[in-house]
Amino acid sequence: MLRKVSGTIYFFCFFSETRVAWLVPLKIMTPIILLMFVAAVFLQGQQVEMTARTDFMWNRQVRTLRSLLLAQNLENLNML
Repeated sequence: MLRKVSGTIYFFCFFSETRVAWLVPLKIMTPIILLMFVAAVFLQGQQVEMTARTDFMWNRQVRTLRSLLLAQNLENLNML
């Protein structure tokens, strides 16, 4: 279905007569697209897991350094 307003095409329906043929059959492309989608979801999950692990390690390191600095601060106050 083509809708022309003042000689310009504003809407082109996919099921029209002038549809372009696919270069690769859809039977071949569908599994490839699904495989790429699953791979992308898997990689995104791996990134989320690595980010969570890194955040945990950084929090652990900050807690350790904070306790060491607090102990050193108390020791310095006792010396005064």
